[in-house]
This record gives sequence, structure tokens and C-alpha cells, in this order.
Amino acid sequence: MANNLDGIRTLVRQLLRDEFDPDRTMEWQSDELDQYIYECLLDISEARPYEVKEKISLTVNSVEYDVSTIEDLMAVVAAEYPADTTPNRDIRNVTRWGNTVRINTTRRPSGTETAYLYCEKIHSLTESASTLTPELERLLVIGVAAKAARARSRSQINKQNVGGSRVSREHLTWAQVQEGKFLSGLNVVTKQRVSQLFPTA
Repeated sequence: MANNLDGIRTLVRQLLRDEFDPDRTMEWQSDELDQYIYECLLDISEARPYEVKEKISLTVNSVEYDVSTIEDLMAVVAAEYPADTTPNRDIRNVTRWGNTVRINTTRRPSGTETAYLYCEKIHSLTESASTLTPELERLLVIGVAAKAARARSRSQINKQNVGGSRVSREHLTWAQVQEGKFLSGLNVVTKQRVSQLFPTA
């Protein structure tokens, strides 16, 4: 599967049969596909977020941290404090209010100390990298193609075209099938969230 933005666009165009042909203009512009890609990335991220362990520094006597600098953050699931203890990790619950996360612990740093935040983020897809697994990339392609076809079906209503009067309906029907596949796929990959109470001491 593709592992960058251009590769995803190419796969979407193949599914839409809008592959490059020097003798004709492509039906979907890249910026249009990119908008659908972003919308589907949000849907996928809600179902199966990108999981990241963020290293942070706590200051003297404080177990609060400003998370406004963590990009694409959706949620902070838990914290590890103190960090890197052996043989077991000290995992703590967290509470979040706006951009402030508080680690639920009775311990307080006597100086600057390291902690980890276990975060859920929006997936990233750029020209050079992707945080998506092959399974999620495939799902993304289906979702983007569905959105593109649905938009095209609306634009064909009451227009004279080569394909005839059924073009709009056929685009819509195909889009609905792809949307069904996308939604079904989201249900399959949705992360099961289980609440857990960790010790504070």
C-alpha cells in the first residue's frame, strides 16, 4: 500500500478510474482529494487514533503539564510517573481541563523530573510519511473515493453529459456502496476503550 499523501491520491484515482491521461483533464483536483483525505483521517482517528508516548518534564512540586504544544492531540489516556521505573512501570490516571493535564498521584517532584504521557492523536499523512497502518490506508482510500464520488454525483444533477441522465444516480449508488464499506471498516478497527484505575502513590 501507499505510505504517503501522493500514493494515497494515486490509489484513490485508480478506484475512481481517474488515472493520469495526457489527453484529458483529470476529474478530481489534488486539493479536492486532499480535503476528503483530511475528513476521512479525522473519522479514522476517532475510531483508531494514532497512539504516541510523549516525554515531558515536570517542574518542582507540580504534577500539571500544559499540553497545548502537543500537535494533533485528541486525548491523554494515562501517564507514567516517575518514568522508566523497573521492574514495573508506574502508570497513573490523568485528568484534563482545557490544555492542562494533571497526573493523579500523591508524589510531587522535588526538582525537574521526566514523565510520559500516553496520548491519542489524529493520524498524519504527508508527502514524506504516514502514521497509518496498511489496513487503515486501505480504509482511507475507500472513504475518500466515496466522498469524491458523492460530490461528483451532486454536480451532475440536471447537466447534459456524455454518459446520459443516469450518470448522477450511478455515481451516487457507487458512492453509497463505498461509504458502506468505509463505515463497516471503521466499526472493525474501532478501538475498544476500557477504563482502568491506577494507583496514586
